[in-house]
Amino acid sequence: MNNLMVFENNEVEVFEFNGEILFNPYHVGKCLDIDDVTVRRHMQKMNDKQVMKLTNSIVQDMNIRKLHNTGENFLTERGVYKLAFKSRKPEAERFQDWVTDEVLPAIRRTGGYIPTTQQMSEQEIMARAVQISMNTIKHQKEQLDRQAEQLEQQAPKVLFADSVASSSSSILVFDLAKLLKQNGVNMGGNRLFAWLREHGYLVKRKGSDYNMPTQKSMNLGLFEIKESTHTHADGHTTVNRTPKVTGKGQIYFVSKFLEKELTRHETNQK
Repeated sequence: MNNLMVFENNEVEVFEFNGEILFNPYHVGKCLDIDDVTVRRHMQKMNDKQVMKLTNSIVQDMNIRKLHNTGENFLTERGVYKLAFKSRKPEAERFQDWVTDEVLPAIRRTGGYIPTTQQMSEQEIMARAVQISMNTIKHQKEQLDRQAEQLEQQAPKVLFADSVASSSSSILVFDLAKLLKQNGVNMGGNRLFAWLREHGYLVKRKGSDYNMPTQKSMNLGLFEIKESTHTHADGHTTVNRTPKVTGKGQIYFVSKFLEKELTRHETNQK
């Protein structure tokens, strides 16, 4: 049984799922002196912020009480207050105070709640405390696992931010390949040249313009051409032209390759 709490001798099943605290609607109805049929009718009028439906497998895995006649629909905190508004009984206000002042703070603080009665022995109280402690440990582990997963997903973005920080000046294509490799993209200089030619960023036609930026690349501001003059021993000079990736181009290509790697990773995970 999962987190059974006691309000004025009435058991109320309350548990946390994905950060949302959920309540057994019929237990809530009993506390508010609302019959099951009326509870069901009110729930049908509620929105998805007031009612959450869990699958049968989740209900079984979490060892949640099986609800009757409505599948696995549970009230959220908003749904509890919505239902309480329908009750004119004096218990309604006390129930809301109990939920707000006692139940919710306890679950959010520890992941559990220990209901006690005068009839319970110390052993029973201790057993429930141990169960809550285990639930708390499990809850904290799940949070850490989610945080680790988020950090893993954000890692390419963090590395990309480092790339942006170093992209204030133009670099050679081979240096761009090194930058990509630092960001987890296995791309050598020759392969990168070939990729840039194949995708229309560099001229692939053999000749004097081979490996020079295409008009498309120049219009996008991804490359610039650096010219250097070399004087030979016989006195004649030649002009060497070298394509260099601008700061804008570094951001553009690192972003494109990281998105490609991320998409491939997500595809492999499916």
